[in-house]
Amino acid sequence: MSGRSEALVVFVVCASVLAGSWLLIPNAAGTGLVNGLPYRVCLFRAVTHLPCPFCGMTTAFALMARGRVVQAARENVLGPVAYVITCIGLAAGLYGIITKRGVIPAWLGRPEAVKVIAGIIVAAWAVNIYIYLSQP
Repeated sequence: MSGRSEALVVFVVCASVLAGSWLLIPNAAGTGLVNGLPYRVCLFRAVTHLPCPFCGMTTAFALMARGRVVQAARENVLGPVAYVITCIGLAAGLYGIITKRGVIPAWLGRPEAVKVIAGIIVAAWAVNIYIYLSQP
């Protein structure tokens, strides 16, 4: 895949995710969505009664699109970070399209990077479970 093609894919994916964040409307309480998605329950949560690593991420993105960072972090602690990374990906994709360069760093596919990212996701999941269990 050429650098420009890679950059175009990154740009389109990030733009789609961010556009979806604007289209989905969080409910008045800031938890869950009022409209937009056909499913209502996470299968992992339905079986285990605990949030999965990505439970609340869609709501967190919808909240971030509206500048509600604290509420987004309450939904999923990785939500605000993932939203910012998606915004950076959008900008990087546009830059790559203009300069005809690839934008996905080579180190991202290295085993060490994958282990670090997986560790961050697991740690954030533990925090999300703690938050979930601490709620009345």
